[in-house]
Amino acid sequence: MRSFGPAALATLAIVGLLVIFHQVVRAAVAQGEVRRKAAAAQFEVAWHCNAQPGLHVRGTCPSLLDPMGRDEPLPPPVASLARE
Repeated sequence: MRSFGPAALATLAIVGLLVIFHQVVRAAVAQGEVRRKAAAAQFEVAWHCNAQPGLHVRGTCPSLLDPMGRDEPLPPPVASLARE
């Protein structure tokens, strides 16, 4: 009778690698969705601020556009991400 030890070990290793790959792909998809939603939200705020008729109302927009309070300007949002 043959021993199935090496075959079982190889099968377990392959299944383990597939599980790890699946987790990495799911995390990447989730991160991509979060980034897409953040870009869409930033685009919406920028559109809202630019649509304001008065300059006195637009004065608060830079703080809305950059909630982290950075001094350097934000890059423009990618329009293809915001349309989805």
